[in-house]
Amino acid sequence: MIPLINEEKKEPVREKQEEFPLKFSKGEFFEELTNHLGCLGRGERRKVNVVWSEAGPFDGKLTREAIERSVKFKGSSQHISYYLESIRREHMRRASEMELYPKKHNQVMKVRKILDELKEKMSMR
Repeated sequence: MIPLINEEKKEPVREKQEEFPLKFSKGEFFEELTNHLGCLGRGERRKVNVVWSEAGPFDGKLTREAIERSVKFKGSSQHISYYLESIRREHMRRASEMELYPKKHNQVMKVRKILDELKEKMSMR
């Protein structure tokens, strides 16, 4: 591969690394939810807005994967909180794996530990 040259500085142009998460807009987030769950009521839209303002923006691919997995597991008739929590959890899990948010690393690790403990308890049943 031939490196590109920055003509002004006469130096190789570094390829921009793909950033993670690949964030999408609030409108795209709503669209993704409605594509999988159907029309959202006023209360549901309010909950989506709250989650977006507290935890967003979200990665499109992770959001799709979380919704699809949730719909496959429980169908599309669950309360919106179920799907939003699934999305939030997927992003937290991925963030802790990649250590994307070092400022909140302790919080992420605590959440990860709690989720692991819950999985362990559920598998013992």
